[in-house]
Amino acid sequence: MMDTITPEIALWILDSAFIPVMGWAVTITFMMLGMKKDCSRLIHMHEHADDYGFGTVRLQQQQGIERAEMRQLVLDNTRAMREVAHYIRWWIENQTGQKPPPPLDIPV
Repeated sequence: MMDTITPEIALWILDSAFIPVMGWAVTITFMMLGMKKDCSRLIHMHEHADDYGFGTVRLQQQQGIERAEMRQLVLDNTRAMREVAHYIRWWIENQTGQKPPPPLDIPV
């Protein structure tokens, strides 16, 4: 058995590790360059958020559109509920010949 590492063995170990280490270094370098590019783009997007459509100006426009759509939806639903209530009243009067009971007094 060998008790000591000779310079030739140490050199062989270093030589055999050289290619995998260089491959790892090149891979990490390209990964870091890609990450730097992505981070630079994200920082630019963060600093110019309105240009990319998620800043405060675009957000306020989108919220205004959504408020208008919600307002229209509520109006449409209110109109539909009134029409259904009118039809139900008409149906009750048509079926029974009597007026329907008054609506419940529920605060809005």
